Amino acid sequence: MTTTFNNVLAFAQHNLLILPLTFDSVVSSLDWIYHLFPADGDQQELYINTENPHILKVKYIIYHSLIEIYFYHNQGLQSKIKHRLFVFNKVLHFKHLFYNTSILNYSVTQNPIQFYSQFSNNMFNAVGI
Repeated sequence: MTTTFNNVLAFAQHNLLILPLTFDSVVSSLDWIYHLFPADGDQQELYINTENPHILKVKYIIYHSLIEIYFYHNQGLQSKIKHRLFVFNKVLHFKHLFYNTSILNYSVTQNPIQFYSQFSNNMFNAVGI
């Protein structure tokens, strides 16, 4: 099962976020990232440390799901899978910092929203934006 752009928008709306994005704006460049997170590194760090943890996790899930759509559209299936594997391996690399990494599951068939939902905010922080 794949997650489409509309599924990501529905996930955002379900979590009370309105994204001012279109499919074309997501696949044409990565500028849409700054609708989710501040562009400046210092502002990003402050935002990550002060944002509501639930909203932050929702934005991380949206970010990685949209990145997969961007990679799939622009560079093909292998790039999409490569991004997912990068995130998973980066979290495992820092597993000594987290609890319950043994329950993490790598899957190429799981839709992105489900796949990225298994990670905590601290795990996403280790991966970076």
